[in-house]
Amino acid sequence: MKNSLFHISVWFFVTVLSCAFISCEKDDTGGAGPISKGQLSGKVEKGPFVQGSEVVIYELNSNLAQTGKSFRSQTDNYLGEFNLNTAMDLVSPYIELSVSGYYYNEVKGDFSGPITLRAVADISNRNSVNVNLLTQLERGRVLKLLQQGMSFAEAKKQADRELMAVFAITDKFSNPEDVSIIDNNDNAGILLAVSTIMLYNRSDAEFSELVSMFSNEFAENGQIVSTAVREALQEGQKNAKPSEVIEKMKKFYSERGTTLLIQDFSKFIDFNGDGVIDEKDDAFKEDPTVVVVEDDYWPNKEAIFTALGGCYYYFREFETNQLELEGIRIDRNQTHSIDSHNSNVSKTYNAAYRTINLANTFITHASSFVRNHPEEEQEVVALIAEARAIRAFTYYNLAMLWGNVPLVTESITTEDIQYSVQAEQTEVYEFAYREVCKALQQIPAQPNTTKDSRFTYKSILMLKAELELTLGKNNEANTTLDLLDSDPNFVLSGDNNAEVPIYTPVHRSVFKKEASGNSAEAALYWPIIANFYGYWAALKRLGKAQDETGCYDYELLMPFPSSEVAINPNMTQNPGY
Repeated sequence: MKNSLFHISVWFFVTVLSCAFISCEKDDTGGAGPISKGQLSGKVEKGPFVQGSEVVIYELNSNLAQTGKSFRSQTDNYLGEFNLNTAMDLVSPYIELSVSGYYYNEVKGDFSGPITLRAVADISNRNSVNVNLLTQLERGRVLKLLQQGMSFAEAKKQADRELMAVFAITDKFSNPEDVSIIDNNDNAGILLAVSTIMLYNRSDAEFSELVSMFSNEFAENGQIVSTAVREALQEGQKNAKPSEVIEKMKKFYSERGTTLLIQDFSKFIDFNGDGVIDEKDDAFKEDPTVVVVEDDYWPNKEAIFTALGGCYYYFREFETNQLELEGIRIDRNQTHSIDSHNSNVSKTYNAAYRTINLANTFITHASSFVRNHPEEEQEVVALIAEARAIRAFTYYNLAMLWGNVPLVTESITTEDIQYSVQAEQTEVYEFAYREVCKALQQIPAQPNTTKDSRFTYKSILMLKAELELTLGKNNEANTTLDLLDSDPNFVLSGDNNAEVPIYTPVHRSVFKKEASGNSAEAALYWPIIANFYGYWAALKRLGKAQDETGCYDYELLMPFPSSEVAINPNMTQNPGY
């Protein structure tokens, strides 16, 4: 992540002034000072580390030497996720993460290890750090460049570039500590490609030795020239079988209830080992008849059900994070505490695009499945309608929270993320509205149930009415609500079986009052469900947000995460932040 630059030239020395500067945080140009953090999360992946793997966070001083202070956590699940909710008062913004444990070996298709992976990071403007093979390989090089006088940001940028060059990869690449193998984008593909190359035909001890030899040599001059390491990499490149790795990864996650989408990462492997990834590599690639075709990933209807479950998993994550973020904004004691570095902002924004990415992929490939299996059309088309509703709901709330946001309708790649252009808020609303209308044409009117945990005809009608209210189409919203033959009860299941109500009978009642022109009465009823979905959006629609929360004009929109603005030259930060 790139930090904003703050240059201070000191031409005189006054003791009082120097004391005042002690508390300044480190910037990209080399100054450092103490910071405090209340939370740090991330993923630990080689493949994913097993649940319970120990995560140690070491405090580093401004010279990136350990001070002796450390904090401990562990991975919480099979995804390798960890979350440290402990106050950390640090002497500098630099930390080192070290994780030891067993991991899923995506080449062998079983668990291997143990192994230790590390990452060095500047957490001035971040609350999440991933640890993976790339962070381990570049760590020593970053430290070496810092010793030579570079700033942390400069050292990271150069080490990243040099590391990609070793593997002949010329594509744009994000910071390794932002990358996860399950992101289904180019960064994830690069991580899997490097991992596949280095794991090939090696025992646990041989793999650890290769990682160590590579790291030590790369640290010195950013290159790999020794015969032993070079030949080991070339062996891995020539024998890499991305399709087999993809299948093993998908099987691993599927057995644990998660549908994983992985793009073919062959384009990041120099199969002939000549130092250039080009058409000459084609002759060395695996037999194209065994290459996974994305549309063939779902061989039957049951697999599609599983894939839709993955969409709902990330949808629940987004909605939970959204309610937490809105909870801060509607709290008069906290409403002004949200800025572009706030972890709730980045968690909500990133969860939204993870949800959209999966929904985009689901809609594309489920539609292809229907074309190839017309006998399954009716049932699968209804599932596609649910994915459309998930995507529409997420985009509507993104635009409501942030205003102008990137509108991406295909699987998100590095280019989509880093160079996507913001669409106007109204354009996003109208896209969501069209999606909802399509979904209502595709999904049958199910019989009444006590509680729905998935989008149904009734809950999609509620979303349609909410969009119509937002677009100022009150008469249409009134008509839409009249189509409901009973009250909705759409409730997501959150963490620890906690329920997240989305559309309830009270929602229908206040929507009806607003659609009928009784805005004042609707404003009286909304506080009944102030902690439920839709309250913040309703306050904005009814012109009550500032009265109720004390927020400023510009705080009617959220700030974009500073990391997104930093990597996307087409992204404009919302005014006031």
